[in-house]
Amino acid sequence: MRDKANIVWLICDVVRDVIPDIEGKLGTLTCGENLFFKSKQFFERLRVERVFDRDELEGWRDFRSLVVDTFPEFKGEVFDNCLFLTPEEQMKVKDRLENLKVFLENIRLKNSEGGKK
Repeated sequence: MRDKANIVWLICDVVRDVIPDIEGKLGTLTCGENLFFKSKQFFERLRVERVFDRDELEGWRDFRSLVVDTFPEFKGEVFDNCLFLTPEEQMKVKDRLENLKVFLENIRLKNSEGGKK
């Protein structure tokens, strides 16, 4: 299991160029182990887009699903505040999340090899 507190911080850091005001935290009083992400800018954008043209929202996906696609061990533990992304933004975020996963896996492997010596 990955360190959830650090993973929230890392996820926010790697996607910040796509979602500039993203914030993340681990847990609340009632949901201690869940990962929460929010963006006021993206929430407001979605609200405005819904008002003007629903057809333009076709193909948009929520940030939560992209995180779970990359880190399936967090299924059911990731939440966002309607942080929906365009297909172009999804590609950028998915790429960054996949690179983060590879990076974390390489660190894990390096640490496990170091322990065997």
